Amino acid sequence: AAIDFMNQHIDFKELQQHETTLVLLLINKLQQFKTIKILSTVPAEGQHSSIVTFVCSKYHAHDIAAFLDQHGIAVRAGHHCVQPFHQQQGVNASVRVSFSLYNNQQDVEKLIHSLRQLYSQL
Repeated sequence: AAIDFMNQHIDFKELQQHETTLVLLLINKLQQFKTIKILSTVPAEGQHSSIVTFVCSKYHAHDIAAFLDQHGIAVRAGHHCVQPFHQQQGVNASVRVSFSLYNNQQDVEKLIHSLRQLYSQL
């Protein structure tokens, strides 16, 4: 029933565009932080992406995730089943942000605002 509902009420092309727009917005804003390195690939024109993965040289990924959780922002931190990639990149864990139909631009702004709060605690 849930699959039928989704197939009847969700335009998946529109959803992909929505998610990719949020990904591009977040990547753009994360690039303003000198100590953040984005590990995920920036989607090219016409490509879809719903995740952004990054690391920070000032804070461990788990610390970032815990801080964001205290601000009502759910992200994942860890290896994300790609330990060899993390080893290749020289990092022990990363933060992954995932977008879906229930996210919006305000969620991106809240995440960036919370990261700025974290940085101001130095």
